[in-house]
Amino acid sequence: MFTVLFWAAFACAWAAPAAAASAGGQRTLVVLDSLEQKNSLSIFLDGLRARGLDITYGKVDDPKIELFKFGSDRQYDNVVYFASGTEPSSNLAHGKLIEFVNDGGNVLVAASSNVSDAIRDFALEFSADFDESGSAVLDEYNSGPLEGSIISRNVVSRAIVGESVDLVIFRGVGHRITYRNPLMTAILSGSASAYSADRADVLDGSPIVGQQLVLVSAIQARNNARVAFSGSLDLFSNDFINSKVDGKESGNKLFATEIGKWTFQEKNVLKVARVFHHRQNETEQHGIYRIKDDMVYEIDISLYQGDSWVPFVASDMQFEAVMLDPYVRSTLSLVSKSEQSAKYATSFKLPDRHGVFTFRVEYMRHGLTWLTTKDVVEVRPFRHNDYPRYITQAFPYYANSISLIVGFVFVSALWLYHKESSKGKVKTN
Repeated sequence: MFTVLFWAAFACAWAAPAAAASAGGQRTLVVLDSLEQKNSLSIFLDGLRARGLDITYGKVDDPKIELFKFGSDRQYDNVVYFASGTEPSSNLAHGKLIEFVNDGGNVLVAASSNVSDAIRDFALEFSADFDESGSAVLDEYNSGPLEGSIISRNVVSRAIVGESVDLVIFRGVGHRITYRNPLMTAILSGSASAYSADRADVLDGSPIVGQQLVLVSAIQARNNARVAFSGSLDLFSNDFINSKVDGKESGNKLFATEIGKWTFQEKNVLKVARVFHHRQNETEQHGIYRIKDDMVYEIDISLYQGDSWVPFVASDMQFEAVMLDPYVRSTLSLVSKSEQSAKYATSFKLPDRHGVFTFRVEYMRHGLTWLTTKDVVEVRPFRHNDYPRYITQAFPYYANSISLIVGFVFVSALWLYHKESSKGKVKTN
């Protein structure tokens, strides 16, 4: 009996890491207007669970739901905010969501034409300005198969959703990006004939039209937390996923899946596996180097895709040696690849400047987590015994000194051993 229990526990422990789907964590809170919404969103939500996320459901106005316990203990890694029309409890107010993002949490928000003030205020913090409540995205030239829906083929960010998404059926509210936050980016936008108006087709004020009409957008914060905004909750529903356009299945399922994967850090996550620097022809890393040393810098980088780490391959990664300003900037070259990482390396010479330097690699690309690694080293000047015994440039001075010594010896010898002759001298009284 003990043996059976032992092997069962071993199997569970071995299988647990394999089920991990997110590099940012699996604890996921799904917030709904009512728990009955799970039935209409089952395909998308079941997909989250199938990918290994640990899902907890809750109503948006339930005061028992807390993102933090004891002030700073984050209870969830991801939040799916699918409550569009109901004002939240104080624990899910936009201020708490912002605190959640600042602490590294990921949030996926889906709204509708009846967008709540909580969603509007939260989105505005990230430069996503939703249109007025009651408005909808309309497009007479690209109408969808369901009532009030449109079709969009304008996928702006392929780095996030991939190349396979063709068309997306959308029904909901649009928004514009104010770009007060430069990190905000559009993922899906309207066609040239799309516009945002109320259901009575009345255009008031400055309507959002064309490709300025953003349907889905996302932002990756400086702490690598990810937030995505969709103006359509129906985009994730079973009806829209199962709909067909001209006999062809819609791309909603693939689009929703890729948005979820990216937002919850199941893809496009970079990690530094190893950093190593040393002098050329040496194998040990030191914290102190000498000016003008010939150096080698190596870094191993992995990319998280789905459920495993794979080598990350790029040709535009740079290394810098910085002391206030970069003194050395060199492109990293791919040296080798292992099963889980790729090794990059570069050779360089330390500058003729002693002080405290930072060896750093900063790689910031759209759709990928920001990669930053820094290592502080000390660069010392030459010691007295580090200089060469004889300097070529000083040979004239050496010759001058030697000639002075030889001349001194010659003159001294001449003076000591020279004797004047006494012949021819007359003695006088």
